Amino acid sequence: MTRLETTTPEMSLAESKVDDLATVCKVMMRFADTPAVITAFAVKLCCGISALVLFAWLAKVRPRNRTLHINAYNILYAHFIFVLISSIGVVMNDGFDLTRLTVFRRIVDYKEGSNECGIFSMPARYGVWIRLITFFGNTGSTLTMTALAVERTYATIQSRSYEKESKPGFGRLLVFLAVVVNFALKTFIAVHINYQRYLPMQSLSAEAAPYATCVLYINTGCEVFNILVFVFLWFANHKWKKSVGRILATLTHKYQVEENMKSVAIMISLASLHFLINIIAYFIQLYGTWHDETPQEKMEYVIKGDVAPTYDFLLPLLTLCRIYYKKRRVHHKNSLHGIMSPVENISTNDHFQMLNGMFDKALDQTIAKKSKTTSASSKSKVDVSNVHQI
Repeated sequence: MTRLETTTPEMSLAESKVDDLATVCKVMMRFADTPAVITAFAVKLCCGISALVLFAWLAKVRPRNRTLHINAYNILYAHFIFVLISSIGVVMNDGFDLTRLTVFRRIVDYKEGSNECGIFSMPARYGVWIRLITFFGNTGSTLTMTALAVERTYATIQSRSYEKESKPGFGRLLVFLAVVVNFALKTFIAVHINYQRYLPMQSLSAEAAPYATCVLYINTGCEVFNILVFVFLWFANHKWKKSVGRILATLTHKYQVEENMKSVAIMISLASLHFLINIIAYFIQLYGTWHDETPQEKMEYVIKGDVAPTYDFLLPLLTLCRIYYKKRRVHHKNSLHGIMSPVENISTNDHFQMLNGMFDKALDQTIAKKSKTTSASSKSKVDVSNVHQI
């Protein structure tokens, strides 16, 4: 296999003609002969495959009873779906590019300017759509995290009554908006792609790069917004817990704030992980736009610095660890204390129904006492009037 060695300047893909296979071939040879690029493809492929296996395992063992409000649960479920889509895209994109540059590479005697380099190029009309699958999953996971931030903010503001409501309409609306915005952003990129080009890897054409950069800026802004909102909600709920107004609050209000604190604590951990990994990935991808590198050099930055598949792998892994940890803790409690209190096994909505039942019962007892007092008073008045008549 002949390694590409040349001292001539490398033509930019953006400046080349759409049918210039020689330039595309030269870039593919560069990628195939760069160990860091091949290693990056292999690592991302492993993350994608591992994520798919873990998601299948998670679907089998996930608990059926939910501990979050139905709206938060639906949005979080959509977040997992988008991460799953991203994992599928990673396997299709990086797996295909890896095998194309290694397994399916033919040994040829490459010459400068030749169209034949032993690696078949990818037409943009096919490659960009496969790449957009990954983009759709990544952006969707960010937007659903934003939807969670909005939903938890509303839950905190309406903490007196929100947590005991079981209407899923608000959560479904936020998921729908996230999907619509995601489709709009991907359409914004897709309409600027040159589908006549051949690409050295499954990526966007050079013409669409500025518009994809705008989407990255939007994603970055959403990531910062999400983490700031969750941190603010955590402090707001803890501040209320220590305030004087808590003394006069009802039992349901106190319980709802406790649930808000627990859910926000989980969201902060999730949002922090999502923020850390995706911000690194976004900045690496944006790095090329801030310098005068050629499109192929920018591609190399994206290949070697795209750490987003790490989140696709860690999300189901950490979720499984949490599930098994909770099961082990429950089993340990059962072994120490025997049968658990039934209150510990009921869902949030059932708990609120129990509390409402308690309050309704007390109210019924109060009304019954007043009714008895009123009837007794009326009866005594009737007896007195009868005596006077006699």
